[in-house]
Amino acid sequence: MKISEQHFGQQVIDPAAQTEFSVILQECGFTVVDENSTNKAAVEITGEALSEYGLRRGNLLSCRARIELKAHDAASGDLIAVDRQTSVAVDIAEHIAAKTALQNGADVLAERVIPKLAK
Repeated sequence: MKISEQHFGQQVIDPAAQTEFSVILQECGFTVVDENSTNKAAVEITGEALSEYGLRRGNLLSCRARIELKAHDAASGDLIAVDRQTSVAVDIAEHIAAKTALQNGADVLAERVIPKLAK
């Protein structure tokens, strides 16, 4: 699994969408591998995610996020699933709001994509 992420305005280092999607896959019983794993994946999930500052109201601020995913059968290269999700989150800290928006988007995507992976 590899989902690259970008937060407009400032660099965000750790991948919230990839982490959330990986956690959900593991909880569903899948074995998850990444670029550091020695095992080969049966399904390759790739994508891009971005977040950006939205609106401030008092001490609260919002960030919006969008995630786009593709899942391929590693052996054949066949496309199993393609999906996308936009989400929003509110917090008192911009990076936490951005990461939460990405996490929320990954949760919703997982509900739609995982049944396709299980087939």
